[in-house]
Amino acid sequence: MLIPTFPLESIRKFSFPAVIKDRLSAVVDIMAVLNASCDVLDTDWWVRLEDVDSQGNAMSLSVGMLRARFRNLEDKWFHVFGSNFEKEEMLSGNMSDIVRYEISLRNTAVTFKKGHCIRIAVMNACDNYCFPNSNTGGEEAYVTETVVGTMVVHHSAEHPSYIMLPVVGQ
Repeated sequence: MLIPTFPLESIRKFSFPAVIKDRLSAVVDIMAVLNASCDVLDTDWWVRLEDVDSQGNAMSLSVGMLRARFRNLEDKWFHVFGSNFEKEEMLSGNMSDIVRYEISLRNTAVTFKKGHCIRIAVMNACDNYCFPNSNTGGEEAYVTETVVGTMVVHHSAEHPSYIMLPVVGQ
């Protein structure tokens, strides 16, 4: 179970409730699976893995991003193999439509120290990191307007959102 915390309005953070009792090492690729709905035709999903020490200081370890229109990639892990970005599929814009997103936080090797916590940050934008998303579903190079959207990450038995974190030596 993840516990949400809200340090900023635009970032939703989830901290694992248990403090790490012994060292915990994770190596290889980490996958975030989000089940979410939104009222726009396109959006970006950003997921950040953080190591939080006993003082509450967080260190960003890995970041993954997926533009919703490209959610059905042939190569979900690396985004380089196959015809990943040839096919666009816009969202319906209907909040009742729950969509599954698989977001790779690749090339990560980390050992969480005793007393630390694991935190996941989920965002819809990351200023100055990549091209902005207007949320309109239009051709981003030519769009002159943006739409503010409402996004919901679901956490039910039917639509779980979770992190696949391969642990070494467990």
